Amino acid sequence: MGHLENRKCHQSNILRRIRQTTLLTCVKECFITSQCTAINYRKNWSLCDVVGEITDSALVEEDGCSLSFAGVCTNHNCAAGKKCVKVDNGLYTCVTAYCDDELPDIYDAVSIETFGMYRNIGAGNKFKCNDGFVLVGRPFVICTDYGKWKILFYCIEQ
Repeated sequence: MGHLENRKCHQSNILRRIRQTTLLTCVKECFITSQCTAINYRKNWSLCDVVGEITDSALVEEDGCSLSFAGVCTNHNCAAGKKCVKVDNGLYTCVTAYCDDELPDIYDAVSIETFGMYRNIGAGNKFKCNDGFVLVGRPFVICTDYGKWKILFYCIEQ
């Protein structure tokens, strides 16, 4: 999506300059700054520039500086359950990335996922039936390729 250019910096349209910061914090600041399309980061100075619109004429060679472009999805907002990806023609589109709906109520069963439920496409969350019930089917709820939940089991009273 984005890319990194070492030994280059952009010298115009600096939206914000942040001193004494890390590269990770610099990237985070770009994410939360409206109209950010790239960052300049000078490691030896711990200096971050949050950059707006990029023009080729403002790119300069500079030792110790790295320019990181945010990529084609910078100003694109995908709906819930989608993510932005670059397509063959150089444009971008939104594709399904996770189930946007909450997991439906599953009566008489509980999740046994150690770290909690998750919504990734193709992911299966494991369940078990409550005491006094027997599981029929496979004990998973799957987020399908279409971003919709599919329950592969049900619980019946013993």
